[in-house]
Amino acid sequence: MEGFYSRYRLFPIFFQIFRLASGGCMRYLHGQSALRSSELFSDKEPSVFNPWHDLVPGKEFPYEFDCLVEIPQGSRVKYELDKATGLIRVDRILHSANYYPVNYGFVPRTYCEDGDPLDIFIFCEEPLLPNTIATVRSIGVIEMIDGGESDDKIVAILSKDPLYKDYRHIEDLPVHLVRRLTRFLEDYKILENKKVEVKEVHGSPIAAKILTQAAELYQANIKKLNPKA
Repeated sequence: MEGFYSRYRLFPIFFQIFRLASGGCMRYLHGQSALRSSELFSDKEPSVFNPWHDLVPGKEFPYEFDCLVEIPQGSRVKYELDKATGLIRVDRILHSANYYPVNYGFVPRTYCEDGDPLDIFIFCEEPLLPNTIATVRSIGVIEMIDGGESDDKIVAILSKDPLYKDYRHIEDLPVHLVRRLTRFLEDYKILENKKVEVKEVHGSPIAAKILTQAAELYQANIKKLNPKA
């Protein structure tokens, strides 16, 4: 009999474990998570690689450097960097019938008057996927005003593209390609009732100056822009 009692002395413990486990399962079956909502959805921002802050342009900056592609050539979807997570977010669909005539992205570790990193157009034979790194050479800049603020666009070529790799200056491009790009900028926000003014197109020396200024402005504001800095 002693063996019998010692064996079944553990029965209440097993029963308690079973009751707790089955109660948790029943909560799931009734659509109630065993985890609190605060555990599932925390307000704390995830610690991830953010290309604005963590991607290094490279030693040849501001002439040749790495940038991040946001929008592929031929797209009407306005993708842009989600600053909090470093991921690519769908901002909107272009209201007009226009599409991006060349690939579009931003230059990491730069900062501009509009509160965003410096924008860049990338001439390349093929559309480039969003959220990919592209090594480019700056050849010029389009000076423009968007919503009353300066919003310059760097013009670059993909360094390893066989068609464009030998271009050094924006004057090397066919005039029609530059006109098509500036016309896109003038038209793509018309149906949003927003005014964009293209002022001038400058060559690579001015582009290098604007890139340097944007990088210096980023460093001056890095504590505000990058919590990890």
